[in-house]
Amino acid sequence: MFSINDRKSFENLDNWLADVRQFAEKDIKLVLIGSKSDLREERVVTVQEARKYAKKNGIRTYIEVSAKSNTNVDVCFQELTEFIFDEKEIEKHEKMIEENAVKEVQQQSICTIS
Repeated sequence: MFSINDRKSFENLDNWLADVRQFAEKDIKLVLIGSKSDLREERVVTVQEARKYAKKNGIRTYIEVSAKSNTNVDVCFQELTEFIFDEKEIEKHEKMIEENAVKEVQQQSICTIS
């Protein structure tokens, strides 16, 4: 997260990202958040810059939020939830496929023994 009206906070993203990648799980899900979107007239970081940074660093998406005006706060949490849910669904389906393959092999083994 960085403030759209604070260039230094944007420039510090590399440090934050390095820490996250060093200490978090490898498959951590990331969303880049630009805060204080209600201060558009004070913007020093463009949407294009933030999106480019997110893409370059393998971050799924970029969202601008404002806690003051309650803009996109719910969207941010929804995006993270969907991201996690999507990944869990993929894992769930992969596990089901794997379990079904094991069952099929076991059934074939039973049939050949008879």
